[in-house]
Amino acid sequence: MKKVLLIIMLITALTLGAVEVFIVNSTSETLTKLDTETGVVNNNFASLGLYTNRIALTEDFGYIVNSGDNTLQKVSLDNGQTLATILVAAGCNPYDLIIEGQYAYVSGLLTSKVYKINLETESVVAEVMVGASPTGMAIAENKLYVANSGSYPNYANASVSVINLDTFTVLTTINIDPNAQYIQLIDGQLHVACSSAWGVNGGTIKVINPETDSVTNTITLGGYLGNIWSANNGKVYVADGNNAGLYAYNITDYSPIYTFTESFPTPGSLVSGTTNSIFIVDSMWGSNGVLKVFNLAEEFQQEYTLGMSPTDIKVRHSSTSSQDVTAPQFKVSVYPNPFSSCITINADTKSNDKLDFTCYDIRGRKVLAQKVSSSSGTLNTESLPNGVYFYKISKSGRELATGKILKVR
Repeated sequence: MKKVLLIIMLITALTLGAVEVFIVNSTSETLTKLDTETGVVNNNFASLGLYTNRIALTEDFGYIVNSGDNTLQKVSLDNGQTLATILVAAGCNPYDLIIEGQYAYVSGLLTSKVYKINLETESVVAEVMVGASPTGMAIAENKLYVANSGSYPNYANASVSVINLDTFTVLTTINIDPNAQYIQLIDGQLHVACSSAWGVNGGTIKVINPETDSVTNTITLGGYLGNIWSANNGKVYVADGNNAGLYAYNITDYSPIYTFTESFPTPGSLVSGTTNSIFIVDSMWGSNGVLKVFNLAEEFQQEYTLGMSPTDIKVRHSSTSSQDVTAPQFKVSVYPNPFSSCITINADTKSNDKLDFTCYDIRGRKVLAQKVSSSSGTLNTESLPNGVYFYKISKSGRELATGKILKVR
């Protein structure tokens, strides 16, 4: 009876969602790490560089761009230790980054260039000119899309540069509304947040079809638009860079739900979340930020105090948007579940390549990593204590399947 009760309690905890949230604090020059399972917030998890902007996560590391130092900083997601500091280019003001395979792509706001960095050699290997003042980026159809915010102060000539990842050359340029800053890939379409000039509050979302590289829809929300996050409740949420509101639109027909004139009651300069939660960061420059958690019914759940001037938020071991969800390329099974001394992985694939099986505890710590046969493999789990674990199965760095398993002796 006690064993059954333990299983029920662990599965209940798992349903609530145990993830790690990383938040970049620009004024504090720190990285916040929030464990949603324990509620513990460490606002000094890592020390960052000068005027830090945004972060990208891999399995084990966080990569942060520091505009004042013109660097890309590599940080361990387990202990916050800085493992490398890579100079991007003098005076470039690195603004955003995106990681694909062994490469990071960094936008240089002041040089109008995008830099290609080999993360294995930790060096810049190529650069390409794009439009004026490049900011956010996204990848689709083996192409890198770069939002060029345009020329200050009215952000004229804003555009999206389309770069072939194989040749690292610009294929075409798409004209866009003023001050394009964020791009998110949602359901195969690129959603670009055009913030408008400061004080204008004329923000729009431009939807680009990556097959034709053309704008197919315009969504008028108003406000000074910030980052974009697609939730599991059918809504796409958009932050406000001035922290003046929080907006949303319907992912199916692109109809506005919350706008600058009729905003969501809780404002946010950043928005993100998990499969069952919405994270809204309330932030004003020079002040401590506050992370407010809502469920997908938009009911308030919890809040946490952050460092000063949060500028980016990312979630580890959770699908925060349709861009983060990778459809399995074959049927895979991990059994028994619950397990005791061993687990078996079976994959329905014709490939002979080895698969990478990685297992994490509920705090996000990697506890097991091993290559297995693409058809079947059995792993010894005697050393693992009882508890709930997350697993990921990948091949050549591409995630193929994820799941949750429970060990009970």
